[in-house]
Amino acid sequence: MTQISEQEFTDLAGLILNNAGIQIDQGKEYLMKSRLDPLLVQYGFESFRQLYQQANSDLTGKIKAEIIDAITINETYFFRDNSPFVLLENKILPDIIDRKSKHRPNGPIPIRIWSAACSTGQEVYSIAIKLHEMLVQRNRYEITILGTDISNEAIARASYGKYNQFEVERGLDSRFLHKYFSQVAGGWRIKDEIRSLVRFSKMDLNLPFTGIGTFDIILCRNVAIYFPVPGKIKLFQKIAKILNPGGALIVGGSESLSGLSSEFTPKHYLNGIFYQLRDDKKALDADRKPIIAQEPPIRASMPIIPESIPDISPRSAVSQINNRLKAGTKEKRTSNTRKTEPSSPETPQAEKANAEITPQKTDLPLADQPDDIEKRSLLAILQEKKRSPNTSLANAQKGRLEKKQSLLDKLKEKEQKKNN
Repeated sequence: MTQISEQEFTDLAGLILNNAGIQIDQGKEYLMKSRLDPLLVQYGFESFRQLYQQANSDLTGKIKAEIIDAITINETYFFRDNSPFVLLENKILPDIIDRKSKHRPNGPIPIRIWSAACSTGQEVYSIAIKLHEMLVQRNRYEITILGTDISNEAIARASYGKYNQFEVERGLDSRFLHKYFSQVAGGWRIKDEIRSLVRFSKMDLNLPFTGIGTFDIILCRNVAIYFPVPGKIKLFQKIAKILNPGGALIVGGSESLSGLSSEFTPKHYLNGIFYQLRDDKKALDADRKPIIAQEPPIRASMPIIPESIPDISPRSAVSQINNRLKAGTKEKRTSNTRKTEPSSPETPQAEKANAEITPQKTDLPLADQPDDIEKRSLLAILQEKKRSPNTSLANAQKGRLEKKQSLLDKLKEKEQKKNN
């Protein structure tokens, strides 16, 4: 049996890190040896040094790809670590559907999910089965589930959707097995109703995320643990850019983003944990904020009504004149029954009160100025209107003054009839 030396381990670990961004630490020599032994047999190499040299000299890159495939094929099974699927069913998906339904009450609701390191596809098909069970009115939804992996072999197997008896017995309920799989020679194959919900593509997570769009849910489980710290930081920075507001990121049960990303904040539900963007609350609040129609701005040509216009409302004017008319009528009746007594000297308070109701000097001839208090009050109101320049009043105020003028004219006419 071929052994792997310390230098061979270091050289191959460097090749894997440079080409896949996966870090294999010291102490995992057995893992590397067990994964790469089949390649030595396949190519007839006598040592891991020869495998390393041939991989670097192969211009086609085939041997390098096979080394990456052998190293990155990790253990996976249906509904692995059930906690993420409990989160999807009871918290994450209902919240996303509820929020999107408010914006699309009649149209189809898009749900986009990405499994970032899907291996041979068990995680992707588990998600598709879960959605198929949850969503009764499936025609109301536009479901897209993308599975990506750096391994060509893993993507080929996932796309074909065939699993042996041992694989379907790991994590898959027998009810789901007979409902969503068809038995074929050598195993079981996923049915088209589930296969149509998913698609697979090869993707290196170390490269820019171009052409895949944005997602409501991203699962990146048990893959970042193989990245060095700088690689982990870059990975989650890129994920943050393609996660929709209100969306969720799910990582492995033993993984944490603490110290790796400031873009995400953890959320706990039951026994599970998922991550959302820190700016989600601000984005969602803006999304929920009702649109309030703004009043049109005041045009520059609109006249400005001065704040110091005296109170000359019809109610105020009528009240003042009626009070004075009553007082004048009472005085006339008194003068008919007894002789007029000489008036007593006015007190300072009376003089001040008379001064307040005495109109200012007017432009009318002296003979036309009324003598009694009632007419002086009426004239004061008319003169106040005369002093207000029409060019500085709004159209609304003009109409109000015209109504007041009409009312005052009628009152004046009524007074003249009484005097006659």
